[in-house]
Amino acid sequence: AGVETRMAATAGPPGRERPKQYRPWTLDHKTQRYELQAMHNGTGPSNAPADAWIAAARAARAAGPGRAAPRPVPPMNEDGTFTYEVAGKSRDLPPGSPSETIFIITASYRDPEVAPTIARAFARAAHPERVVVGIHAQNAPGSEEPERDPIAGLAHHAGVKCPDHPVCDAVLDGRVRVSRQLWERAEGPVVARHYAERHFRNETYVMGVDSHCHFVRGWDNVQIDMFKRIGNDHAIITAYPAWYNERQQGGDGMEDFEPATHVP
Repeated sequence: AGVETRMAATAGPPGRERPKQYRPWTLDHKTQRYELQAMHNGTGPSNAPADAWIAAARAARAAGPGRAAPRPVPPMNEDGTFTYEVAGKSRDLPPGSPSETIFIITASYRDPEVAPTIARAFARAAHPERVVVGIHAQNAPGSEEPERDPIAGLAHHAGVKCPDHPVCDAVLDGRVRVSRQLWERAEGPVVARHYAERHFRNETYVMGVDSHCHFVRGWDNVQIDMFKRIGNDHAIITAYPAWYNERQQGGDGMEDFEPATHVP
């Protein structure tokens, strides 16, 4: 809500006379935003489908064992790795500093894969309790597209079952932070990612991904290990993500498929 309030506050004055010809390249950013609002004055996406999912997840957690405990660090192997059980499979992973947090930024434009992407990020993490996601979602008005909402879509397209999936605790504990905007008022991916960044709350690391991504099991430990091996606190790791096809869309991250990768 804070991000959405700031978005509205940065629009130009509603009483300003509109020019006869719309020339966005001649306008400052506040006036451009006002013009978009004036041209597309419909209601924004509703929070209601997400609120309904949250209420159901809260009830499921109350009826079950409650909030999951942080995942313990397994004993170290002779080669210095740690064997984790992640999404139903064993993985030998590097140390990952479980006390350090990771903030994932993503912007979604009517993307039905956004909820599965979020679910995968938590399901495939060695330590899901340290993962935080900030999403700016640009969707249709009202409750027209619940399957494209980052939270409501967890039921519609990802098929998440609470309270067992780690994304359930994440949503209920405020670690999935969402701002919403009418898709017709979208100002491009750079601006949308800027809004997503505003959900940052001093987490240790920041990672930007598309709203349609798969994750390997133990990705968080691998990423932190890669960063620390660079030996430069100002380093940036970048890569072109592995593709996946239509058959591998959807799901909650517990499926067998994961993108092929090798970290030497």
